[in-house]
Amino acid sequence: MFRNKKSDTSDTNIFVMKGDKKSDPKQKDVTIISEESFFKGNITISGDIHIWGHIKGNVTVTEGTIHIMQGGKIEGEIEAPDMIIDGLVDGACLGINLDILEHGELRGISRVSHMSIKRGGIFIGQSEKIEHHSEKVIKLETIEDLPKSK
Repeated sequence: MFRNKKSDTSDTNIFVMKGDKKSDPKQKDVTIISEESFFKGNITISGDIHIWGHIKGNVTVTEGTIHIMQGGKIEGEIEAPDMIIDGLVDGACLGINLDILEHGELRGISRVSHMSIKRGGIFIGQSEKIEHHSEKVIKLETIEDLPKSK
């Protein structure tokens, strides 16, 4: 259920929790960067990620949510459909939804469609609202274009 990946030269603890996909096909993998760990470099994952430690680099989540937990810190750019900050982000946030919670702090740029800041949350920087467009495009035909039934 848990897999602990450790590097011999780093104190970084990364845990990946995998669920039983047969019982719940909508369940996503969750990656955990543990408390008091330091990771330097870029991360790209599919699924949710919970960051309790410190990351110096960019984090990209293709499908899922990035949670910067209380005490967690990211120095770099984060990109994900959904972002929840309850720690510190020093950089840019790009995505659809951004929530800064009571202990959260964003110092940098926000480029999201929807943003909320709870009482106690801190945002210092620049915000640019972007319009989210679905990648699915539906082509509508007029009545004249439809085949005529006999």
